Amino acid sequence: MTAQMTDAQRRQNANRDKRGKYQEKEHSEAEATLLVANPAEDEIAENDHEIKYSFLADFEAIEDQFNADFDGVPTRFFNADLRGRPVDSVMSYYKCDDLEELSDLAGEHDGRRLKKYIDHRLISGRLCHAVSAPADNKIDDEQAEELLHDLPGATNVKRVDDPQLMYSYAKNANRGWLVTLSDVNGDGEEVERLMLVSDAGNNKMSATTLHSARDGIRADQQITHTDLRSVVGAKRIENLTGDNILAAQAMAPATGIRSVNKGDYPNDGEDHMEVFAIDHRSGKQYTRLKDEVTGRRRQLHLDHEAQAKSAAIDALIAVEDKQLAGRNFKAQQKYVKDQRGSIATAFDDKKNPDQTRQDMMENSKVVAANGGSFSKVEYDNDVDPAEAADFENAIQEVSDKLPPVPSGRQPDLRVRYLGKHRAKGIYSPSHNTVAVDVRTSEAYVHEMAHFYDLTAKGNASLTDEFRSISNSYSSALKESDPKRRGYLNTPTEQFARGFEMYAHERLGVNNRLVNPENFQGNDYAPYAKNPELKEKLFNFFDKTFAQ
Repeated sequence: MTAQMTDAQRRQNANRDKRGKYQEKEHSEAEATLLVANPAEDEIAENDHEIKYSFLADFEAIEDQFNADFDGVPTRFFNADLRGRPVDSVMSYYKCDDLEELSDLAGEHDGRRLKKYIDHRLISGRLCHAVSAPADNKIDDEQAEELLHDLPGATNVKRVDDPQLMYSYAKNANRGWLVTLSDVNGDGEEVERLMLVSDAGNNKMSATTLHSARDGIRADQQITHTDLRSVVGAKRIENLTGDNILAAQAMAPATGIRSVNKGDYPNDGEDHMEVFAIDHRSGKQYTRLKDEVTGRRRQLHLDHEAQAKSAAIDALIAVEDKQLAGRNFKAQQKYVKDQRGSIATAFDDKKNPDQTRQDMMENSKVVAANGGSFSKVEYDNDVDPAEAADFENAIQEVSDKLPPVPSGRQPDLRVRYLGKHRAKGIYSPSHNTVAVDVRTSEAYVHEMAHFYDLTAKGNASLTDEFRSISNSYSSALKESDPKRRGYLNTPTEQFARGFEMYAHERLGVNNRLVNPENFQGNDYAPYAKNPELKEKLFNFFDKTFAQ
């Protein structure tokens, strides 16, 4: 595992070294393709091959963190069903609306009732296998033993050489280890559990109690069987959430209230025992745990089992949250990549603007040199001067209502035909450019929202606070086309649509730069039809832009 992490770090460092050259090459190739395909259309200035206004460093830092956090996690994880029948059927039975409610229910003391329905080991094993692959059962002995020694509470790791023991638990395995886990219960008693880890695939994490002593195993001692893949998966979950679910489940009692014998209690003393029978011929005394000790341990076991069930649901909640975070990041990553590869004509200077357009750009009231918020403005030769003046007046009208543009990060503004993009507006974080179609400017607020999200606020749509909003939006979205659904579930698109509503309804933007009629569409409905979610979204924007 350590070697794998080191390889990942080396790959990240190499990618960072190459990234600048790669972006420049990608941009140049896209531009070259355009010029060959459309040699007479939209001429581009020859000296404008360099990206001048890139603020991708924020996103690249998030990308590096994502690669480190999800190192080794298979791609299928991001769309896997983490719950499945073990959880869905229980939620249906108890009529739970969410996992938090189920976690509370699982944590109740009535473990006997819940044991039948909440299989905490199966849930945990399913999670471990979701972030791992069959190949993880093939890691070498050194890596395996390093991971086993690293398990919370592990006090001893030994190779299993007992064929009968291996056959009993993992008859198809080639390798196995017996791990001793130790903990102290609520009464200060040391408790030991054994975990048999093999390279035979098994995501059920079964637990049983041996009734006879074996080499290194006391009579009546509990053994939990799992596979190396689950150990690797548990470590990845620990990297993501901070908790090792495997050790927590292995320490849970195997048989509820019945597992109160001394097999898992190495420090039982005489004060725990009582004589219950005497052989009068030999004088031999037969002892057992005192009733008070048995009752106390039964209650501790019930509590521990309930905690293990609750811990399994809590782990599911945490892993689902990380799954959503990863899925959101990958969607955002695709968005940034697609915008980076957009054809050059939307984001590069035209070669021959006429004198009228040159004067309009030089005297523009929205450029920073003249007191505005944009680094520069470019107008197509087709843009009518009166229309441009009205457009700039609309921008000035809302300049004090919209969030301020950070100094040093002012975007370019380009007003032109965007027919090739099939859009009324585009924002490119690679070029830090807002492009608005010459025929309409209603996309202006939407594209500025992308600027605020991706550049001004360093991907605010990928934060933990927005993730819960994103999840609610995705759950409520009614869109049958999978391609468009994926597009609408990109965090920055959810952010931008919400910001349009926020700008109009809370900030008072009500001119040609936003079209409230769009709010009747399906892509705005998750906000428009849920006042509670919309208020949560607006409060998020209030907080984000107050900082």
